[in-house]
Amino acid sequence: MCSETGSRYTGLLLVALAIAAIIANLLLYFPSGQVLEPAKITDLVWFFHGFLGAGLLVMVPALIMLRGGGEDCCAHRCGMLFPVLLAIQGTVGAVYCVVISSLGLLSGPLCDTGSGNYTYPFRNYSLENSYLLNQPTWANCQEPEHIVLWNVVLFSILLGIGMVEAVLCLSQVISGLCDIFCGTCVRKGQKRLSYSNERGPADVTNARLPCYPRLFLQLPFSPPTDTKQIHNPQKEKYPEPCNEPRTELAPETVPSALTMLRLSSL
Repeated sequence: MCSETGSRYTGLLLVALAIAAIIANLLLYFPSGQVLEPAKITDLVWFFHGFLGAGLLVMVPALIMLRGGGEDCCAHRCGMLFPVLLAIQGTVGAVYCVVISSLGLLSGPLCDTGSGNYTYPFRNYSLENSYLLNQPTWANCQEPEHIVLWNVVLFSILLGIGMVEAVLCLSQVISGLCDIFCGTCVRKGQKRLSYSNERGPADVTNARLPCYPRLFLQLPFSPPTDTKQIHNPQKEKYPEPCNEPRTELAPETVPSALTMLRLSSL
C-alpha cells in the first residue's frame, strides 16, 4: 500500500469522487435550482452524507494515498498502520453515504401536493409499490417543479459514489493489512538479502587482491615440501606476485633457515 503506484491512482480517483459527492450534496439544498426555506428541504439532506460521509471522510485517506508512503512507512509497522486506519475511516464514511442515500431514495422528497403544505407523499409506500417503479405518481408533487426527478438523480449519484468509494477504501484496508503482516517489508528484506548475496561473492572474487614482493625467492633455502603444509590452490586463491624488481637484502637482515622453518611449521 505504501509504495505501490496503484495506491496513487486509487487516491486520485477517490479525490474526484469526493468532490463529486460534495457537489451533489450541495445541489440537494437547491431543489430544481430554487432557493427554498430550510423547512421545505428534505430532512435526509441535513445528514450531510455527501459533505461528511463521501466527502471529507474519504478525502483525507485519498490525499494520503496521493502523497504516497515511500520507503519510510515500510520502515516499521506503526507507520504502515496509519494509512490503514485512514482507509477504514474512508470506508465508514462511504458506507454512511450509501445508507443515507438509500433512505433518501426510498422515502422520496418533501414537496407540495397542491394543498399548500409540504409533506412526504411517498414515505409510507412499500417496496412493492415504490414510487421509483411507478413514474406517473411523480405528478403528485407539484412544488417545487420536477422535485422527484431532482432527488432521484442526485441521491442515485450519491449512492453510486458511496458504493465505489467503499469498495476502493476497503481494498486499501485489505492491501494494507497484507503489507503489515506478510507483505512489503518482508519482500524488501528478501530483496536486500538476495542483492547482498549476489553482489557479495562477485565483489570478493572479482576484487584485485594485494600483491607482495617475492622475498621468499631470495632466501637461501627452498620452501617446505611437506604436503600437509602446502595449501590446495583450488580451495584458496593466493595473491599474485608483483612485477617489481627484486629487493636485495643485506645479509644481516636475512633470517636464518632454522627461524624460517619454525615459522612455516606454525
